[in-house]
Amino acid sequence: MKTSYLNVRLFMAAMFMTLISVFTSCEEDYKLELPLAVAQNELTLGAGGGSTHVLVYSTGDWTATLKNPADAAWATIDMGSGSGNGEFIFSFTKNPGIPRKAVVVLTTGSDTKEIAMEQSGFVTAAEMVFMKKSFRMPGWEAASAVAFDTNLGLALDRITSKVEYGDFDTAEGADNSAVETTPATADNPGWLTGVVVEEDSVRFNVAANSDGMPRKARITLSARNTVSGRTYTTSTIVVQDADGGYIRFNAPDQVAEVESFAKTVSFLWDTNMEMFFNRMNVDVVYDEPGEEWITGFVMTPQGLQANILESHYDGERHASINVSYNGSEGSVTAVRSVLQVRPALEVSFSDLRARLASAGTVNLERDYIMAQVISEPGNPNLETNPHTAWNQCDLTESARTAYVQSIDGAYGLRVKLADIADMSALPRYATVKIALAGLTLEREDTPARYTLRGFSASNILEMTEGTVSSLPAKERHIGQLTDNDIYTFVTFKDMEVSLRYGSWGNLHNGYPHVSDLISVGDKSTHRADCMPRFFRDINGDVIPMLVNAETPWRCEGVHVPKGSGTVKAIVVYAPLDRQKANGEMGDYQIRVLSREDINLHATQGFSTVIAEWQWNSSADIKKGTDSESKVYANTGTGVMDTDCPLTGTKTALTGGFFNLTFATKNLTNAFRYCGPWWNFTDKKGYSISWTFSTEGLSGSNLAMMMTCASGLQAVPVPTYWHIEYSTDGTKFTMLKKNLIIYPCPVWAYEKGDCPAGNAEYIIDLPDSLFGQKSVTVRMRAASAKMTTKDGLAKGTVKATTAKVNDQYMRFDAITIKYNK
Repeated sequence: MKTSYLNVRLFMAAMFMTLISVFTSCEEDYKLELPLAVAQNELTLGAGGGSTHVLVYSTGDWTATLKNPADAAWATIDMGSGSGNGEFIFSFTKNPGIPRKAVVVLTTGSDTKEIAMEQSGFVTAAEMVFMKKSFRMPGWEAASAVAFDTNLGLALDRITSKVEYGDFDTAEGADNSAVETTPATADNPGWLTGVVVEEDSVRFNVAANSDGMPRKARITLSARNTVSGRTYTTSTIVVQDADGGYIRFNAPDQVAEVESFAKTVSFLWDTNMEMFFNRMNVDVVYDEPGEEWITGFVMTPQGLQANILESHYDGERHASINVSYNGSEGSVTAVRSVLQVRPALEVSFSDLRARLASAGTVNLERDYIMAQVISEPGNPNLETNPHTAWNQCDLTESARTAYVQSIDGAYGLRVKLADIADMSALPRYATVKIALAGLTLEREDTPARYTLRGFSASNILEMTEGTVSSLPAKERHIGQLTDNDIYTFVTFKDMEVSLRYGSWGNLHNGYPHVSDLISVGDKSTHRADCMPRFFRDINGDVIPMLVNAETPWRCEGVHVPKGSGTVKAIVVYAPLDRQKANGEMGDYQIRVLSREDINLHATQGFSTVIAEWQWNSSADIKKGTDSESKVYANTGTGVMDTDCPLTGTKTALTGGFFNLTFATKNLTNAFRYCGPWWNFTDKKGYSISWTFSTEGLSGSNLAMMMTCASGLQAVPVPTYWHIEYSTDGTKFTMLKKNLIIYPCPVWAYEKGDCPAGNAEYIIDLPDSLFGQKSVTVRMRAASAKMTTKDGLAKGTVKATTAKVNDQYMRFDAITIKYNK
């Protein structure tokens, strides 16, 4: 053993000379009280073992002994006695564990001095853990072991054990600090004895339980750092049943049915045999000849896990799993009968849809579909986020939605995820094999559409990544759509934005909740999450595009393109409650997931503008000298006019809702007429008209598009308006009766049946109006019904209503165009 001489010895030599000087200068005798070879009372020793010489100075006989020899078996003292000046040798073994301390007692006569010898360890902090916090055992007499892990494998002698009996709570995280316990003693050890700590397990013995009821014991292991005083502990609770060993499969009289594809299953049971799992046997008896299709058994306290192999057998197959234990303590057997259903078959989308002939649901139990994913995980524009209150939306609905279509693109399904975290299991354009077992198929009618609910990542049996080119080409004009196209990916041909101003979603940006994207959103509410934008194709058919508030390309800082092109989108059916009173949401809507899927020419399109009114500033309000009410078109030739006796500001620029950026609630300007809109004397409404010429023009799909709002909610402006046309300015033909003109967005409007922006109106005009020298289209107040806080048209305009003679009718833009 290597000898280590401490510097303290030199210090003590110097101290000794100083003491001699003191003694020779004193006249009276001085009694030296055990001058030791240390100025401090403790020495630090290395973990590697060795020895050290400790100088002792005394005027008499002295001895050096260990204070508690039983606790310091790792230390010895040589030359442990002497007279006068001397030394003793302290030897110590290597310490593979945590720090430890021995105390040396120096004695001379009746005087004593203690020196702490503190040895560091190769382990700084002890780690000890039972792999089970509690477990059950049969009522047998048995030797058992529980798995254990520690970093004190080379210092197990530092670990002590304690057994206590009491009514402990075995629930996860239970606090047993207040439980009344009875500790095991040498005289009364109780029923759990012989605890032996090993590096990977703790062994012990239990006596047979004759108490007639379950009983519990807690084994606590401790390791103490005698230098710092810290004690490390871990414990486990042993529950010994009154009964012998048992394994009881759930529903033992029923056959456990498993799918035909490969998967891991768990046959649930109740058992107290956990401590005997490593000595139990599992055998399988197969009724049909062939492969062993149940393998890889793992026993857990909850059940027997097994791997089921995919079946290629033409029909069902059967097996019996036999679990047994035979030992000196007793024996246990249990049987689980298993039926593997016929091999999973691919179900076509049409056959799957045929399982529901009308609206309803059906729980699916087997088989699979092959599909292509057309949605994108995490895209904010997948689904309409529903209102949970008039001023709140559930913003998670879009995130838990996906769409898949058949490989040929003929049919589609909406998929609702059980957990948003599983969205990544359906990457866009991937081809997936989806197990139907455990899913619910839902059909909704008018139009007929289908949803798979309860999807999780475990339903994906196979997945092959793809690109947009993996999808089948599916081109349509709007009028070609049928219910079969719902939830499929379609390329729409010859499309234009109906009204060629504003953003992709002209939502009042104060209505959504504030976010990193929408800085001007509301801090406490979320009144609306979507505003439709209408597309019109070369055939004059119209379809709404739904764009959620958080869609990053909704506002691009510029007006939408004025030309035509293609739009790639998922066909959906999700009419918005805030804008459906006129039936404008139609039979179908579309959701575009990427700005790149809208491919429109900046200026060139299939339609031609006859007359257009749009106001960016007061200078754009082109008024004549002959009338205060006449406003001339900014593009083309036309006159906008009203027969309403204007009041107040009469005509003026006002705030519009063509929001081009996310940073403002309304960026663009609009035009307004100000006046009364109901004639109480004649009991009829006033009108607003647009006059233009189609002389020399021929073509198709003549139409007028506009955004319009009737003042504000709860103000005296009529709700219903007739749309009429004339070629002579006097005799008018009804085109659309009782069109609802929605009010401007109002914060406090609680009914949720008005748009969160100025609504778009698309009015098709008859082909007979081509070739006319003059055409007038007008909107005329149809009744005195007005919108109030109680809902659309729930009130009546009255002559006594406040400010009835000074109300706005506002327009963001009006376009009259046709196809050549």
